[in-house]
Amino acid sequence: EASHRDEFKKACRADVKEHQLDTPEQFEDLCLRKFGSMAAAWRTCLDADGNGKLTFGEFCKGLRRLGYAGEFKELWKHYDCDKNGHISLMELDKPAHERINSFLTLLNEKYGDLDTAWKFGFGKDTHGSLDRAELREACKALAYPHDTDQLFVDLMPMPGRLLLTIWDIDPECTRQRARGHKAVIGGSVAKERAASLGVPALSQDLGAGTAASSSFASRGGGSKTSSTLPTGGGNPNNPGDVAHAHRKQLKNLLKVNYGSTAAAWRNEIDPRWQGSVHLGKFLIVMEHIQFNGNVKKLWEELTEGRPSATFADIDPEAYKVLVKFRLKMLEKFGCLSKAWQEGLDVDRLGRLDFSEFSASCEALEINDKMAKRVFQLMLARPGQRSLVCEDLQMLLIGVATEHMAIVWAGAPGDAADDDGADGAPSSP
Repeated sequence: EASHRDEFKKACRADVKEHQLDTPEQFEDLCLRKFGSMAAAWRTCLDADGNGKLTFGEFCKGLRRLGYAGEFKELWKHYDCDKNGHISLMELDKPAHERINSFLTLLNEKYGDLDTAWKFGFGKDTHGSLDRAELREACKALAYPHDTDQLFVDLMPMPGRLLLTIWDIDPECTRQRARGHKAVIGGSVAKERAASLGVPALSQDLGAGTAASSSFASRGGGSKTSSTLPTGGGNPNNPGDVAHAHRKQLKNLLKVNYGSTAAAWRNEIDPRWQGSVHLGKFLIVMEHIQFNGNVKKLWEELTEGRPSATFADIDPEAYKVLVKFRLKMLEKFGCLSKAWQEGLDVDRLGRLDFSEFSASCEALEINDKMAKRVFQLMLARPGQRSLVCEDLQMLLIGVATEHMAIVWAGAPGDAADDDGADGAPSSP
């Protein structure tokens, strides 16, 4: 009996050596047999969290799910050629990666979110499906440069199926839709688009952007919702309507997330008082508020060829209101801190609700409509009901950095109460 067991063990060891899947070719063949394409294996099995890349640990988990029994480390070394610590679909199947990313980029640029693309680009409702000929026709309208038949295979999650559904287009969108969120097409594509524009990746800290975002989230003011494209007569296939809708959507999302466009500018877009924002930081904010339009076209519209955008570019109406109110305060009091002490907070309570602010404005011959608009713009966060001296810093938006101290506290030597320094910007 013992000899039989020994013979059985030897036979098993010999069998493993002979039939074990242990080469990249065998790994790829296994992927093709199970899923029909490397792209489908990547999307369905390997990249479980859908972030577009795998660490070694994630790679090993994916191989176990796949049923690969070879040397994990050797296979990892084969695909991680640049030794950067992660691999992507591009390293497994570069042509498939290019086909899919090109397709998602074109959809994103024209439609922004998956539901709009599915409805207007493919002519389907959410329960409809797409065959090979319909995909070919849609890709032709998008001027898609690659083989659409092969793209159809790449998008198909398993062999044997003949139709694509809305859930098959982009796994990241699938997760967003399952959570009830707006299905913005291709978050990883957005990062690649940023790289193609010559700016850092969205997650990189530019000008304390990440820190500002984190501090805002810690106050409970993170992204609340993602707005859909306005549909009041707009046509998603008309570039003019889409551009107008995206610009309106930007202002709506900033108001929803921060209370007003001015608060968004002060707290998140330009927290260092530089007076303008460059594309890299702008992309960070767009990702944070879940803007689902064409960011590149929006940026071009806002800047008109300039390297940066200002608050006046984002919300010209609000900018004019703030400038007009600031000039009135400076004309009457010489600086903003004095305007707070002598013109607005006349009872020295340190805080003003709208009725008190409106009464002060009326005494200064400022109409109620402007008072209401200014009050809304100076509120620093959603849910805030009253103003303090520090909130007048909103009126510094648009002031050159070298002039801010004077606009706030007056020229050196001007008479001012000691408590006029309260709320003064420390480093505008």
